[in-house]
Amino acid sequence: MQTARAPVVTPCAAPQDPPATPVQWTRVGGGGECVVLGPSTLRLAAPNARATSAAGGVFRVHFAADAAGRPEPLVLDVPVGAEVQLATAAAAPATLAALQAQDAAGFGSEDGEFWRWTGAVAADQRLVLALGKVRTASLRARMRGDAEQYELAFAAKARTVRLVRVLGGPPLTLATATLPDGLDAPRTLEFELHGFRLQAFVDGVRVLQVLDGASGSGDVGMGWSRDGLFGGGLGADGLAVAPPAVPRPSAALVRDTANTATLYAASAAPPGPWAIVELALDRPHPLLLREASGCEPWLLQRPAAPVVLAATPRQELGLGTFAETPAQGPARAALRWPALPALAGHVALARVVYVAADGSAELGRSPAVSLRF
Repeated sequence: MQTARAPVVTPCAAPQDPPATPVQWTRVGGGGECVVLGPSTLRLAAPNARATSAAGGVFRVHFAADAAGRPEPLVLDVPVGAEVQLATAAAAPATLAALQAQDAAGFGSEDGEFWRWTGAVAADQRLVLALGKVRTASLRARMRGDAEQYELAFAAKARTVRLVRVLGGPPLTLATATLPDGLDAPRTLEFELHGFRLQAFVDGVRVLQVLDGASGSGDVGMGWSRDGLFGGGLGADGLAVAPPAVPRPSAALVRDTANTATLYAASAAPPGPWAIVELALDRPHPLLLREASGCEPWLLQRPAAPVVLAATPRQELGLGTFAETPAQGPARAALRWPALPALAGHVALARVVYVAADGSAELGRSPAVSLRF
């Protein structure tokens, strides 16, 4: 008698989700390095720097100061698989004047060392310190003797920055800030003083801002602990000074699908003006050959100017393309366009134009980002 064989069962692998498409980042324009903080931390140096991040989410983009100023920070909502383009106007790197050790008066103690420069007495200035691998460091500004000064103290282990004012009495802590997540192994500490506005930056990321005008001008100085190695030593790689960085516009384009994108634009202008999206084509028609005179033989004229399409209050280009400048954060416009074969392959330059509330004057423009249809 033959026994029936049990059927052979082949285990099937559980279905797996396809891997998520990474986010593509591109930096265009000029200036210094930009730091992107969020689910991933990225550093992009201008121009034409590229990077990828595995996850989407909310990202905060911070730009370092350059010769033209400091581009405004951006807050971006980036979906998975998007293409992000960060734009700033072309500018040279910031010029810093290094303070030399032979011009300073220094002294040491059991706790550390301190150096003071008596010639740098400008009221408005930006102090830049190369951190290296220090455990603690401090920047001093507007010093008048030992009884009046501002001190910006950095503690690497605690990841904190603290602003202290001394005004003829015991030190008073004006503000304390913790470094944001992802900002590890910082390279530079900046202390910017512009009138009543006192700001602290770590690698170009603003971590602290206070309005205080108790001290007007004075000497500058720096100190660090003995158990920390100062980055590069005193001099060109140590403390440097520069004028305060003037805020300037920035922009970003987040392309999430084939025919949708979100345009972000940040400006130092106060809230209230209109933020109007403008699209400009490089040329209104295909490229034609030219004669020696520069004219196009078939059209008998020089190349036409770019064709400009501006948003209207009806917002045909998308939601937010004609809106008031927000009180906080960048202007945000959702661009939408039809999937027409005639648009395929064309490129437009997208920017935000800031217009006075009564329409009487143009107040400024954001950098342009390229939009591929």
